Amino acid sequence: TGNTGGALVSANVQTVAEQLRGIITDINSRYLLVYQSHGTKSGWRSIAITPKPRGIQILASRKGYFAG
Repeated sequence: TGNTGGALVSANVQTVAEQLRGIITDINSRYLLVYQSHGTKSGWRSIAITPKPRGIQILASRKGYFAG
């Protein structure tokens, strides 16, 4: 999950509802930034996300992506 910006969540019968609520809250609070490259070779691309200083905080992001 480190490269994809994801998270691993463990749950059992007693905690599954609470964990699911947390996952849904996380999904509903995200913004999506899309970038597409053209005319380059296939392979791994590293990326870094830096917000402009407007009180925005990056909590999780991908370390890169694979271009096919």
